[in-house]
Amino acid sequence: MKRWSVIAITTVVIVIIVIIIWRVLAGNDEPPRTVTVASGPIVQDVEFTGRLTAKTSSDLSFEVTGTIADIFVAEGQPVTAGQTLATLNPSLAELDISKTNADLAAAQEQKRLAYDQALRDSANTKNANAKTLARKRQAVLDAKSSLDQTKKLYLQTERESGDSAATAASL
Repeated sequence: MKRWSVIAITTVVIVIIVIIIWRVLAGNDEPPRTVTVASGPIVQDVEFTGRLTAKTSSDLSFEVTGTIADIFVAEGQPVTAGQTLATLNPSLAELDISKTNADLAAAQEQKRLAYDQALRDSANTKNANAKTLARKRQAVLDAKSSLDQTKKLYLQTERESGDSAATAASL
């Protein structure tokens, strides 16, 4: 099996070498063609594919965007600084202004509603705080009253029994 592989590979290599030598030696006997060039009118159009770039160009920027209504210059016509080149259709700008005014009115209304709600919340908080304060004050008054009654009872019990230690322990 190994012997047949070596023979097959050797045969293929020899055939390739023979083909290469035959192509090189056969060559091309035809001489190159030459043409004389002369100045004259163009007789034949030629097409090329590629990229063109302008010798000079300017990047323009505009304050607003929109649809052009009128153009006052032609392509390739020289222009000067400050010259009006075109005018825009004002309808889109007018729509933007109307939308902005509507957004402003809505924001102002939301601000007014939030302010009114804050006033209501503040009043409710003040009322709740006043009620809580009144309950706490009443609780303090009730505690003082209970303390006063307990002191009176203590003093009365102490006087009647004459034993202050026993009275304190009973409380």
